[in-house]
Order: sequence, then structure tokens, then C-alpha cells
Amino acid sequence: GPSAAILFVDLDQFKSVNDTLGHHVGDALLKSVGERIAGCVSGNDVVARLGGDEFAILHHRPLASTRLLAKQLVDAFKLPFSNEHGDIVIGASVGVALAPEHGQNTDALLKSADLALYGAKANGAGTYCFFEPEMEELAHRRRDLEVGLRMAMENGELAIDYQPVIDLESGAIAGCEALMRWNSPEWGDVSPSEFIPVAEATGLIASLGEWILNEAATTARQWPDGTTVAV
Repeated sequence: GPSAAILFVDLDQFKSVNDTLGHHVGDALLKSVGERIAGCVSGNDVVARLGGDEFAILHHRPLASTRLLAKQLVDAFKLPFSNEHGDIVIGASVGVALAPEHGQNTDALLKSADLALYGAKANGAGTYCFFEPEMEELAHRRRDLEVGLRMAMENGELAIDYQPVIDLESGAIAGCEALMRWNSPEWGDVSPSEFIPVAEATGLIASLGEWILNEAATTARQWPDGTTVAV
């Protein structure tokens, strides 16, 4: 089996705790998190806080116990943390990379663990995920899409399709749904199921939302009175 594994643990919802209850609660919570992680690992594992709300574990074990540890970590964060504000529940996502298969040196391993963590989050918070080679390609594609999406907004590559909503009783068009479309000079039509998650992950979603609201409202003003538009 592999000689070692790196597990990245990233806290879900930690930022909102910090923002709503303050940094002193956040700091106390991070200490409790560290203790809870330490309670999952065995004696010769090494736990480190990488910064923010991300921790790493160096685990010298065969694959079966690495999988078990990843599952234990995710499960451990399903239990609430108690403090003077009551109970706080923050989940954890875990990304796992194995040495030597997923990286011959520290940098490569950390990068693989990070991609696996991204994969875990994409599957929904509170899960663990092992690195897979195709994650590399997906990450490149995501980066390309992010750059492309920024350009698309500036270059007018975005458009809206209006899908009519039909009143079944009268058969009349009661309104429309505004659906965002992206026609890229490089990739042709990019599916919203691919570019919307990229926009959400990078914060571009706010400016995309503003653009489509303005655009749809401007267009809808030219329609007959009483026609609604849903964005």
C-alpha cells in the first residue's frame, strides 16, 4: 500500500460563524476543531493548520485506514460544537492524496490533495474525496472558463433566451423565464451547468446576476402590460 497520505480538511460554514459571531468565537472554535481532528488521528500522524480554516494531516497508513480516517473526520464534524452562544454545527470536507501515486514531492501532493478537496466540495459539503487524475484536466478547464467568463462579460458574448410560460387554462403566454446563454468564440455554446458553478465559485455570479437582471428588465419593458419575467 501507499507509504503515506495527505488529508486536507476544510471547514464548511466557518466563515459565516466568524462573520456573525465574531473572531473571538471563531478562534475558540478553531481550537476545538484542532482538538477534534487530533482525536481522530493516531499517534504517529502529524496534524497542521495550513491557515484560515484549513488543516492538513500526514497519515502513515495503508489505504483502508486512510479511507477510514477520512470517513471519521467527516463524521466527527456532524456533531455540534458547544460554546456560550449555544451549539454551532460546522461540517468538514476532506480531500485525500496518496504518496507516491498522486505526487512524488510535497508540492505535487499538496496540489493533488487540494484538487481532491475541491472535488469533495463539488459533491456537496460534508464529504471526502480521493484524488483522481482527471481532476487535473477539470481544474485547467475551470481556470480557462473563469478567464473566458470574465472576458465574455466585457465582450458581449452573453445573451438571454426567453422561454415562454403558458397559462394552461387560457393557452396565453403568462410570462417568460430569462435563461442565460454563453456563446464563446473559442468553445461555442458553453452549458450553464458548466459555467454557473464556475461563476459561483469565483464570485463572478454577482456581476452576472446584475447583468441579467438589468438586461431582462430592459427587454420586458417593451412587452405588453402584465407580462412577467422570471430571472
